[in-house]
Amino acid sequence: MGKVSTKGVWKSVSVDESIITGLNTNYIRWGEAPEGRRSGYFFRGREVEAKLDGTEFVLGTFTHHNFPIVLAYTQFYAYLDVDVTFEDQTSVHLPSLRFHHNETPNVGEHQEDIVLLPNIDENRTVKVNGEDYLVQITGFTREGVRHIPQFTSPENGRNSADVKALFARVGQPNSYISHVQSHGHSANRQADEYVEILNGGAEPHDISGWTLTSDESGHSFTFPEGATVESGRRVRVYTNETHDEYGGFSYGVAHPVWNNQGDTAILEDADGNMISVFPYGG
Repeated sequence: MGKVSTKGVWKSVSVDESIITGLNTNYIRWGEAPEGRRSGYFFRGREVEAKLDGTEFVLGTFTHHNFPIVLAYTQFYAYLDVDVTFEDQTSVHLPSLRFHHNETPNVGEHQEDIVLLPNIDENRTVKVNGEDYLVQITGFTREGVRHIPQFTSPENGRNSADVKALFARVGQPNSYISHVQSHGHSANRQADEYVEILNGGAEPHDISGWTLTSDESGHSFTFPEGATVESGRRVRVYTNETHDEYGGFSYGVAHPVWNNQGDTAILEDADGNMISVFPYGG
């Protein structure tokens, strides 16, 4: 795909639109407050390298401005339309992204507002160069955290995150190693090492019997029967922890698997065919 530029505008909300200003622009605001103290959503498009092979790219940067405002609604949806323009100036209009906003009461201990990762409800395919691709929104990335499904915004502040996306070729499987976290962050520093596998294809991918191997240490993990990666989602294999939100997979060993200075993660299918190779470090 090469270099692309993106542009987004907020088209509608699920509540009375008279309470919203800025529709059909990239910055909407709401709340009974002076203009500079109203809450709102801002979307900044990007110019980035992107591929049509299921690889993630940054669709744009989303910012939530959060102030203690008066609002008749505690929850609502805001819909963002995004255009992706390619180097040859052809453009693709993406399906609307649905952001779920939770306007928490401005009382008590937990006053932070919650923003969930946007969903695409329907018409998720687009046509590029005559081929059908499924549009996937895969995560928020912020402050060194690679993937989060939601974030909270403190009152009287703002919170920003990059929105990650991919184009999945319909009918073409494409699961691959997307990240190796070799430096643990807990007191038991090898515990939260992990390798992440992303399904960049348009359909769920059965990875039963696949193996994930460290080239240097030789440690190998085999995915159990029934292991599946949903389209546009990821699983992780941790060294000595289990995280159900990422599949619950673990080597289950009490020593490091992945060398902090460098190694190569190798993913093979049940027949021993090479699926993905991910070198890192020196």
